Amino acid sequence: MSTIARVRDYHTARGTTRAELSWILEDNKPMRNMIEAFGGRPYKTYRVYEKPLDLT
Repeated sequence: MSTIARVRDYHTARGTTRAELSWILEDNKPMRNMIEAFGGRPYKTYRVYEKPLDLT
């Protein structure tokens, strides 16, 4: 049994019905695939934008 399945089963047995796995980068496909394989789904997307400042 995988570590993730053990953690899920442990908490499910104690009544946990929801959990949050936040700040998983949008392009972190291995982590996202693993979370989605266990029924997780994205509900927010955070993005960071960059713009150079003209300080002259």
